[in-house]
Amino acid sequence: MKSSLPPATAAILAIGDELLRDRTDTNGPAIQNRLARAGIETRVRLVLPDDERVIAEALNELIGKQRVIICCGGLGPTQDDVTRQAVARAVRQPLVLYPALLDKIKKRFQLRGLVMPANNRVQAMCPRGAVWLPNAWGTAQGFYVKSGLSRIAVLPGPPRECLPMLEQELLPRMRTSLPRSGTGMQEILMRACGVSESDLQERMGAWFQAQPGLELGFLLDEPGEILMRLTSRRPARQAKQLLEQARRFIRQQVALNLVDAQGKPLPEVIGRILRRQRQTLAVAESCTGGRIAARVTGIPGSSAYFLEGAVTYSNQSKIRRLGISRQLLARHGAVSEAVALAMAQGIRQRGRADWGLAVTGLAGPGGGSRAKPVGLVHIALAGPRRYEAAKSLRFPGERAWVQCLSAAWALDFLRRALLNQKTPALRR
Repeated sequence: MKSSLPPATAAILAIGDELLRDRTDTNGPAIQNRLARAGIETRVRLVLPDDERVIAEALNELIGKQRVIICCGGLGPTQDDVTRQAVARAVRQPLVLYPALLDKIKKRFQLRGLVMPANNRVQAMCPRGAVWLPNAWGTAQGFYVKSGLSRIAVLPGPPRECLPMLEQELLPRMRTSLPRSGTGMQEILMRACGVSESDLQERMGAWFQAQPGLELGFLLDEPGEILMRLTSRRPARQAKQLLEQARRFIRQQVALNLVDAQGKPLPEVIGRILRRQRQTLAVAESCTGGRIAARVTGIPGSSAYFLEGAVTYSNQSKIRRLGISRQLLARHGAVSEAVALAMAQGIRQRGRADWGLAVTGLAGPGGGSRAKPVGLVHIALAGPRRYEAAKSLRFPGERAWVQCLSAAWALDFLRRALLNQKTPALRR
C-alpha cells in the first residue's frame, strides 16, 4: 500500500518543565534549521512538560502523520525525566536494558574517578527494538525507534549534547532511511545588520512575490541582526537555481547591510576578516559591560586576533586603564563621542592592537537627561593609518536590550571599517 505521508516531514518536541516557565527553548529552532538544510521540513514544533501522559499523547497524535519525530530533553536519571517511558508507552514496547549501553555509561563515570550511581541505570534502557544513539558529550544516550511509517528519535536536552548528536548520529541515519522524492524543501540563510525587517521587506517583497516557488522569511536571531531564510519546495535542481538567483538579488539589494551570504554570525565574520588581513583587535566597553568581548571570544580560535577587552565602567577606570585625561571627561562627560574616541585610541595603543573598538552610553533605566537621554550610545573605532571614526545612536527598550543592540551595532561598525580600509575614515 502506498504511503500517504510526505517523504520528509518532521515534528520537534522540546521537553522540560523549565521551558514552560522561565527558560527559552533553543533546541527547537536550531534543530529545525539543521533539518531544513538536510531537506526535511518541520511542520510541528511543541514545548511539553515533564509529564509521561502528556508526552505520550502528543506522540500518538503525531505518529503516522510525520515521518520524523524528534524529542529532546527528559533523558536524565531523575524521577522527573520521563521521556523514555513516554516513548515506550506511545510505541507500545517495554523498556529493556542494553548491556553495552550500561557499560558505556559506567566507563564514563570511571574516567572521572567516580562510581556510577544506581539511578543512572535507567539511562541504559530503551524501548525494545530501538537503536541507541551514542552521546560522546554526556551520559544521556539517545535512541531511535520506528512506529509504523514514523521514526521517533530521542536526544538529550543540553544543546552541547543535543545538537552534535543530531549532526553526527541522527542525521546520517535519517538520510539513509527516509524515502526520497524529486521534490523536497531546500533552504539557505543570509544575515543582515543595521536594517529593519520592514525595510528589508519593502526592498525585496515584491520581487519574491513574483517568483513562484520561492519564499522569504525573517528571523531576529541576535538583537540587531536579522536572519533571512530563503526556501524553495521545487525539484532539487530547479530549487538550487532559484535560491542562488535569490541570493544574488539580495546581495544587490542589501549591499553593505549584508553581514554574510551564508548566514554566519557577525563575530565569526569579523574573525574571518581579521584572520585574512592578519590584524588584531582590542575592545574597551562601558555600557555594554563586556558583551562585545564575550561575543568575539565565543568564536573558536579568536585568540589569533583578539588581544584583550577592558570593561572601564567608572571614570577612574577610564583614566587609569585607558589613559583618558580628566580634563576630557570633565569637558564632555563619560557618555560622549569624544570620550568614546579616546577609549578606542587608548585600548588600541595600550593593547598594541591594529584596531581599537569602544562603546560608552546610558543603558538605563535611570541616569538620563534631556541632553543625554537613556539609550544614547557612542561607538568609536581607531585603526591603522590614523583611522578614526565614531557614531552616535539611540536605542529604545530596557537595559539588557540596549546593551545587546549596542554590542551588535559596534561589531557591525567594525565589520564595515574592515571591509573599507582603503577609503578615508568615516566622518563624525
